[in-house]
Amino acid sequence: MSAAPLELIPAIYFVLDEAGIIQAASQFAAESLCLPLSTLLGSSILDWVHPDHRTSFCDRLLHGGTTDHPVHRWETRLLGANGTDLRVRAVVRGADQPRPVRLHLVFEALSNPAPPPTEPQLQELLRRAIASIAVFRLYDNGQWHYEFFSDGCEIVFGFTATEFMHEPMLWWSRVLPADQSKLLACDQKILQGEPVTYEYRFRHKDGRIRWISSSVTPIRFPGQPFCWVTAVDTDITAHKRAQRALQESESQFRQLTENLADVFWMMNPRTHRVLYISPNYEEMTGLTCEVFYRNARSFLQVVPPEDQPRLIAEWEAKVYSGRGEVIELRILHPQWGVRWLRTRFFPIRNAAGRIYRLTGIAEDVTRQKQAELHRDRAESALYQRELNLLLALEAAQMGTWEYTPATGKHQWSTRTEMIFGFAPGTFPGTSDRFYECVLPADREQVAQAMYESTTHQTPYYQEYRIIRLDGAMRWVSVWGAVYWNTEEQSWKMSGVVKDITERKLVEESLRTQAMQEQAINLMVQQLNAQLEQQIHERTAQLQQALEFGALVKRITNAIRDSLEEGRILQTAVRELAIALNVHSCDTGVYDLEQRTSTIHYEYICSSVDSAVGFKTQMESHAEIYEQLLRGQFVHFCWQWSNQPPVMTRSLRQSYTVLALPLIDDQGVMGDMWLYKPKEQVFSETEIRLVEQVANQCAIALRQARLFHAAQSQVRELERLNQLKDDFLNTVSHELRTPMYTIKLATEMLEFHLRSVSPLTVLPNASPDASSAIAATQTAGLKATPDSLQRYLQIIKDECLKETRLVDDVLDLSRLDAAADPLVLSTLPLQPWLLHVAEPFLDRFHAQQQTFQFSCPSDLPLLTSDFHDLERVFGELLQNACKYTPAHGTISMTVQYLPGQAVAGLENGSSRGCFQILTSNTGVEISAEERSRIFDKFYRIPNQDPWKYGGTGLGLALVKRRLNRLKGSIEVVSESGRTTFTVQLPESIEMHYGATHS
Repeated sequence: MSAAPLELIPAIYFVLDEAGIIQAASQFAAESLCLPLSTLLGSSILDWVHPDHRTSFCDRLLHGGTTDHPVHRWETRLLGANGTDLRVRAVVRGADQPRPVRLHLVFEALSNPAPPPTEPQLQELLRRAIASIAVFRLYDNGQWHYEFFSDGCEIVFGFTATEFMHEPMLWWSRVLPADQSKLLACDQKILQGEPVTYEYRFRHKDGRIRWISSSVTPIRFPGQPFCWVTAVDTDITAHKRAQRALQESESQFRQLTENLADVFWMMNPRTHRVLYISPNYEEMTGLTCEVFYRNARSFLQVVPPEDQPRLIAEWEAKVYSGRGEVIELRILHPQWGVRWLRTRFFPIRNAAGRIYRLTGIAEDVTRQKQAELHRDRAESALYQRELNLLLALEAAQMGTWEYTPATGKHQWSTRTEMIFGFAPGTFPGTSDRFYECVLPADREQVAQAMYESTTHQTPYYQEYRIIRLDGAMRWVSVWGAVYWNTEEQSWKMSGVVKDITERKLVEESLRTQAMQEQAINLMVQQLNAQLEQQIHERTAQLQQALEFGALVKRITNAIRDSLEEGRILQTAVRELAIALNVHSCDTGVYDLEQRTSTIHYEYICSSVDSAVGFKTQMESHAEIYEQLLRGQFVHFCWQWSNQPPVMTRSLRQSYTVLALPLIDDQGVMGDMWLYKPKEQVFSETEIRLVEQVANQCAIALRQARLFHAAQSQVRELERLNQLKDDFLNTVSHELRTPMYTIKLATEMLEFHLRSVSPLTVLPNASPDASSAIAATQTAGLKATPDSLQRYLQIIKDECLKETRLVDDVLDLSRLDAAADPLVLSTLPLQPWLLHVAEPFLDRFHAQQQTFQFSCPSDLPLLTSDFHDLERVFGELLQNACKYTPAHGTISMTVQYLPGQAVAGLENGSSRGCFQILTSNTGVEISAEERSRIFDKFYRIPNQDPWKYGGTGLGLALVKRRLNRLKGSIEVVSESGRTTFTVQLPESIEMHYGATHS
């Protein structure tokens, strides 16, 4: 509201913010309180309320103007500047929000009321008001007719009163369609005589959208079909923007304070009412925020009783000082015991310079207090040691000295000058003059000792002889240590010197005692140096050591019982990256045979590209990986350029890199890389932390790999055990069946040979043989040449099976030992293959199988060991005959590939190779079985072992024989057909042990 209408309001009128600060006031209010208007603006409303009514006034003001109580009234008393005491009725009204940003406060005088304004004053107030005041008739059918528009409508809507009066629908057409339904709903309430206040959006004449607040008051007279309506519209666009900005600011403020490790608080310094406290207050003090909101003095519950008077006095003294202050106090936490808190608070002033807020931050400084206590104790102990040392030096008649190697300057105490025979203050302090005092025989020893001590920064101790100015020779004992002088930025030596001439003249026992005193003095020097170093280091390292210890424990617990390699490495890199705040942490797994390192797991920030799966050749960075393979870490700075070298990841800036091996007692399994910005380095504590984590990861990885290896070995042993059982069962069956057949045929043959004369059953004949002989005798059968030949053929065939079985086992052993030389021959392939297939033709015919043979007649000659080849193709044809069903087809096809080597052989002949395909229909081998059919003793599980027979050595021998002949074999099984492809070089190169025929 502008200043002009406020001057005309005949009431004590204030506009307050949420904190009760006066933002605007009427001229009548200033005159009633006998104050200038500038004094009222920016002050607190409580400054002008009678002290007896301030508490109740605050309570009513807080509950007034809310949604539940939009208008609140009560009686109170005001105090003017000249002591005037006014009894008034307070009326507060707020905006239509849960937490109003502004309050409108009007005081109605209950005594000495002001005269009412005159009619011209009211007309002038109405004309100059910045609000749009409209009077219209609203009919029951929703139509309206304008009777009056104030000049303020042009300020609010952009249109003049004349434009609105001549075009009744102009105002409605400019209301946003989304808000029109809300306005229509309000018309029903207006027609019922109910005052309505609502907000809507209106398109201003300049085209911009404006927020309008409308207060509508209806009056309905009996017998009239319409209501007289007075509507007061004001532009609240700025208020809406401020409200939205305030909500965003409040949200940001809460996010900030609730994520702080410390406690943020805000209160009214006059009423001591807490306006805000961050949630960390409950964790820091053990008290709830709700209790603190109700009563700020509830905080004293955790303050020790003996500290409460001092705390209250200090608070009262500092809270009204008008500047930032700090208070330190102790509390008794219900869970953690005694804790130290430090709160920093400062005032916030309004535009008039008055303090209307008090904000502060409380932090837990218990650790700092404990560190200060330890430091004070250490400083006290150090001072006592220095005092004891000075007393000891004086009592021992020792002098002190200091030497700067860079300048050759010596500084001696008065006692030292006296020992060397100089008057106090006469020693020039040069190295030449010092060595002149040393006996010539001892000068080299002294110079060498000084050089080694300054070069290696080791303690200095010497006993040597000196020549005093009076010519007397004396023995001196000198102690010293090397240290870095931070002020002069140079290395220095300091120590003590003592005349030990008398000690040198006494007996050996006294000399031993003096040497012990010397050792004690040196120990004192070392302890003092160590204590000073610990004072500086321990305070800085204590917190980091505790955090790192907890981190190592957490990572160890996470990966100790895990048997998954991925989970182990992912947990380690994630925890390390977060704890050390690095840009990237990844881990690589080594392939020592290929000399590569592959990144498997990583944890990176958003500015770093992912490198999972990136493979690095160790030779490309031999200087790094040689050190990692020796079990040592590498700490270096990598500089990025326009053409960066190949690293473990694509980097676009310079980094400080720490690489550590994952190593155990069995060797290196991988590495771990961490990246920091180039201006940072990894401290020794961080390196030790990463080493501990890497060692734990290596142990866990080895444990996981051993577990999986053990599981694989168990499965392999189970498979081998099953193969062994199958082989023993098969060999037992294969040996027992031919022997039984041979035995029966022999007995029958023996019977027929003796059939010319009556015979009795042999005593050792089997029951089956005895029954057969008896049946033959009963039938009167006699031996014939055909029956004798059949029995002999049975014996021959079964003996051949036994021989082949034994030969297969022996051949397997000989092929593994490479004991037999090759017997090379050169033959045409077509007639030889027909010769190999000829024994199987009768079996093909008997089993109703079709055999197809395709071989060009103009093939080159083949040079190879045909004895092994005969065993190879005989086994392939036998398997085809065995597993092909009736009416199936067996085929053998020969091709010659000129100028092509055998597939899969590095030293194959380039002259050409033969390719022989042996296939049969009716069977199909699965992909899993095809990869194992060339293993020793392996037989396809889904086949009947007693139906087809065999020991599982046939294809294993084929594979080994072809390897011996520099050939290869492959199997393809699909669409109901199985094909074995054999490739042989045209000529085998002569080698040691081969013979040629």
